Amino acid sequence: MPKGDINTKILVTGGTGFLGGCLIRQLARDGHQVFALTRSSASHAKLRALGAYPIDVDLESEAPLSLPTTDAVVHAAALFRFSGPREPFFRTNVDGTSRLLVSAENAGASIFVYISAAGIIMDEAGTPRPQCR
Repeated sequence: MPKGDINTKILVTGGTGFLGGCLIRQLARDGHQVFALTRSSASHAKLRALGAYPIDVDLESEAPLSLPTTDAVVHAAALFRFSGPREPFFRTNVDGTSRLLVSAENAGASIFVYISAAGIIMDEAGTPRPQCR
C-alpha cells in the first residue's frame, strides 16, 4: 500500500498477537485506516492504542462475518498449539479463513495476504509430518 494514503482501509486479523500488533502499529503510522478483528471487547483498548478500530468477529463462529468496507486484508490470526485434536484447528484455520476470504471480497478487498505458522505441518502430537521433515 502506498505510504500515507489515508484512504487505504486495511483489515488485520491477529492484531493482539506479536506480528499483527507490530503490523497495525506500522500501518497506522503510515497513515492507513486500520481495522482489527477481535473476539472480545477486552482487547478493544489494546487495539485502539495500536491505532486500529476494533471489529468484533470470531473466526471460530459459523455465522457470516460482517466486515467494514476495506481495500486489503492481512490475515495473521490462527488457532495455534503444538498439539491437539484437528477439529478445532480446521474450524478456525481452514473454515474461518474460507469465510474470511469470501467476506473480504464482499467488503471490497482486492488484496488478501495470508500469514501462516510452522504449526500447520505438525501432527496431533506436535511432531512434524514425515513429508515436511
